[in-house]
Amino acid sequence: MKKYVVEISIDYLDTKPIKKVFEYFDDAQDYIINTVNNNIESFKQSAVYTLSEQDLKDFEQNQYQLIKLKELVSWKH
Repeated sequence: MKKYVVEISIDYLDTKPIKKVFEYFDDAQDYIINTVNNNIESFKQSAVYTLSEQDLKDFEQNQYQLIKLKELVSWKH
């Protein structure tokens, strides 16, 4: 049975990323999308200046770069 691990880092130097395990790829994908969307909303809410569409696109791209999705395969003997 396959499982999927999502690792979310705070930044590129994060040595202890948040890790979540999912049984289904769709659940892992939904978690990633929701996390990025929540981070974008927080970024918009805390901005001290007006954000352009390019600012938001750049931030979104950066958020996805900090996420890893790994597939685990368990072997039964």
